[in-house]
Amino acid sequence: MPTPRRDADATRRALVAAARDRFGRGGYAATTVREIAADAGVDPALIMRYFGGKRGLYDVAVQVDLGLPDFTDVDPAHLGRAVVEAFLDRWDGDAGESLRVLLAAAGTDPEAGDRMRATFEHQVRPAIEAARGTREETPPVEVIVSTLIGLATLRHVVRVPEVVASTREEIVERFAPTLQWLLTGGSA
Repeated sequence: MPTPRRDADATRRALVAAARDRFGRGGYAATTVREIAADAGVDPALIMRYFGGKRGLYDVAVQVDLGLPDFTDVDPAHLGRAVVEAFLDRWDGDAGESLRVLLAAAGTDPEAGDRMRATFEHQVRPAIEAARGTREETPPVEVIVSTLIGLATLRHVVRVPEVVASTREEIVERFAPTLQWLLTGGSA
C-alpha cells in the first residue's frame, strides 16, 4: 500500500494556525508542543523539523507586516477616521491573529514584548509620525499608539462586552474623534 503524500506547506500552515490559537489563549509558557501538534493533527517532531522547536514556531506565528498605508495623502479633516479604520483593518484582517497573540503575551513574555516594541518602532511609529506631519503641538506618538493598543486590548484581550459587540462603524465613530484630536491637535 503506498504511503500517502505529505504536503509540507499545508502541515506548516496547520502548525502555525494551531500555534496562534494556543499561544493566543494560553500564552507562550503554558503552551506545549504536544498540544499544538495535536491541534494540527501531526506528530510533535514536525515542530522541531520545520521550525527548530517551540520558540521558532512562536516566532513564525507572531510575525506581522502591518502594511500600513501612507497617511500623508489623507485629508487632515479625516485623519482620525483613516487611522482608526487602518488599524481595524489590520486587527480584523490577516495580521490580526499575530497581533492578538503578541498583545496577549506581551505582558508576560519578554520576547513578545520585544517583538511588540519592534513592530511599534519599525512599522507603527513611522506611519503615525508621517500622519502627524510637522504638527509639533500634538502629543507624542506613544500617546496616539496607546489609544489604539488600548482599543485592541479592550476588544481582543479583555473582551469588554460593549466593545466586542460594537460594529466596525460604531468603533470608528467612538474612537475617530479622539484620534483626530491627538493627530491634529484639535484642528483639521
